[in-house]
Amino acid sequence: MVLKEPACTIAVEVLCEEIKHVEFSASYFPYGSEEAQTTSLGLIDRPPFKMIWNTQNIPNQYFVGATLFAEGTTEDGDVEVVSFEGVFPFHNRFDYDFNLIPFAYTGSSRGPENALPFEMPISMSASAWFHWNEKELVVSVEVRDPAFYSNSSKNFRHNNGVEIMFDVGNRKLPYPDHNTLFYFVPIDGSPYKVNYQPQYSQDGEFRITTHTESIDYSYKLKKREFNGYTVMLSIPAEAFGDEIPDTLGANVVLKITGEDGDQQNISLVPGSAYQIYSPAFWDRLYIQPKPLLMNRFVLWAIYFLIGLLLTFLGYAVHYLLRKPQMVKKFERSEEELEQFETLRSVISDELTNKTLSIEYVSKLVGVSVSKINAIIKTHTGHTFSSYLMQCRVEIARERLRSSRSSEASIAEQCGFKDVNEMEKYFVKFYHTTPYKFRSEQQVA
Repeated sequence: MVLKEPACTIAVEVLCEEIKHVEFSASYFPYGSEEAQTTSLGLIDRPPFKMIWNTQNIPNQYFVGATLFAEGTTEDGDVEVVSFEGVFPFHNRFDYDFNLIPFAYTGSSRGPENALPFEMPISMSASAWFHWNEKELVVSVEVRDPAFYSNSSKNFRHNNGVEIMFDVGNRKLPYPDHNTLFYFVPIDGSPYKVNYQPQYSQDGEFRITTHTESIDYSYKLKKREFNGYTVMLSIPAEAFGDEIPDTLGANVVLKITGEDGDQQNISLVPGSAYQIYSPAFWDRLYIQPKPLLMNRFVLWAIYFLIGLLLTFLGYAVHYLLRKPQMVKKFERSEEELEQFETLRSVISDELTNKTLSIEYVSKLVGVSVSKINAIIKTHTGHTFSSYLMQCRVEIARERLRSSRSSEASIAEQCGFKDVNEMEKYFVKFYHTTPYKFRSEQQVA
């Protein structure tokens, strides 16, 4: 029962008419104390036995809460007492510390630049830090203890470790319930989850029961002899629901053994033994939005645009550097085109000349042999001799199609040495023989 108003009505139902008066009292824990004290709230000497309780006189109660007592006295002086446990006056507001949880990819090493310190005994120090991503929330704790020795008793190693707690719904209840996440990472053993369940009985009793369950979360525990240890627990996003919430309460408690051999609980949020396990007392953590430049899609788009821009700039530079050459090449191309037309005309006129050679053409047009070969190669893809034979085959094709002259006669007319040479180049350029071509293509 959480009382957030500064006053409330308390009453007791009396089934016996012999009750003379009822005195109400409350047992509560002063702020920061683990020792309860009792105060009288008032005495009612006639029915109905109820009163207004000014709860502002009692500090906020945590974990176990306060207990209300109603002590009824009869006319004969007999006393009967009833009680109701688990009452949580919670009207006094206080300021929370707010901390940002930065984003970091899975597997990345996030340094403790955003570490939160613990208030540790002399010669010891400790800090905790958090980071998150779409898959998990990672909690890291580093304890520096020059007296740490990993081969100490098994009971010591099993009981000592790190408790990690989250108020997922940020409901700020003064006690943990089934929606509160509790994890324990022992120095010796595997981490596990602790489930809390508050219960009220019909007799007015309030109890918080617990049970543990194993977890298969990713974790690391690095021990350093006479130096301390480091714990890292990765809590998957599914543990928080559909995703990690934007804000949540959190606390981390170190369970260590003091110099006197007794176990101590050192809380990231300092307080009494009851306060440190109460979600309402914990600091608030805010998920820092994912940086734009850490979004893989955005990075891909940026890299793509940069690549596109660099390609464009490279092309522009290449164009500017080659522009003078391209102008010269264009001018040369015009000249070479004219020379090719001249060469083609000469070859066409001399096509039937069996002794036609590149040297002869060179003398006719006044262009060197190498230049002629280069010009013909540029415009046809063939050498001079190959181009010459292709032109003769073209004429032979037409005559085979349109005339009834013999193949030998056509070969003679087209400048081939003989019919075998004509057949050789016919097969080379058209993959068929003159005879077969004529039988399929000759005009009747």
